Amino acid sequence: MTVAPRDGASAQTTFEVLNSIVINLLEPAGEHKLRGNTAVREERYDDAKQDYEQGLKLVCECALALNRVMEAPRIQSEADLGAVEERDKNRVKSIQYELDALRLALVGNLSLVHLRLGDWHAAIAHADIVLR
Repeated sequence: MTVAPRDGASAQTTFEVLNSIVINLLEPAGEHKLRGNTAVREERYDDAKQDYEQGLKLVCECALALNRVMEAPRIQSEADLGAVEERDKNRVKSIQYELDALRLALVGNLSLVHLRLGDWHAAIAHADIVLR
């Protein structure tokens, strides 16, 4: 999926748009935490920055995964199904879609919270759970 270009700008993928939104929300807090902490030496700054960017990427991938689950084709309506067994299968599939969406949203939000607090390793771990 791409976003329509504005004012002659090139089209952006959903990932790029989500990444820019997350960066705008979280970058000031993360940068301040890295630069303001005297315990973080200059040579470790690059490693921390790389972890931060990896966390942002994984959070965006979580958002994309959630989007795919939410846009999954809807199951055939119960009125169209003749057998009780088919209606039960339909209900199970619908519940599974909802559980997947809730799981992705929860883990994605946990990742965002950890990124906001500057705990990139925890953010990466939570996002990694979703992407397995």
